[in-house]
Amino acid sequence: TISPEAAKEIGEHPHCAGLIVSNTIPFGWEGIPVKKWKQWFGSSHISPLRTRGIPVADGLSGKPLLLLVVMWVKNLRALGFAKHLNAGGGILWPNDVSRLFSAGADSVSYGSGSFLRPFCSWFIIRRAYKLWKQKG
Repeated sequence: TISPEAAKEIGEHPHCAGLIVSNTIPFGWEGIPVKKWKQWFGSSHISPLRTRGIPVADGLSGKPLLLLVVMWVKNLRALGFAKHLNAGGGILWPNDVSRLFSAGADSVSYGSGSFLRPFCSWFIIRRAYKLWKQKG
């Protein structure tokens, strides 16, 4: 997982037009207390996908990711990052889009909700479009 400081350094490169953050974070990432990993998945070191024999890269996505992405975006903007920033991860409701825009995102990437709450997709997309238009 990359820090906001490292992302700012990458983003300052003249060939970088903007950044996209986050779809997933590595399973067991030390930025989340072990207690939380165990609460969410029953383990702090083995992904539920691996316990089912699915050979994939382990990562946390969905609802638990949203708060982390909001904090990360706020931290990056506080460092003075001024280029375009697309943020996503854990968007399940229209207010989740508002939280990301309030944190400093210029646009959002939407995935979790389309699987977990497809009936909200229209409202989420409408909120994102409205906020994007207001940014100009």
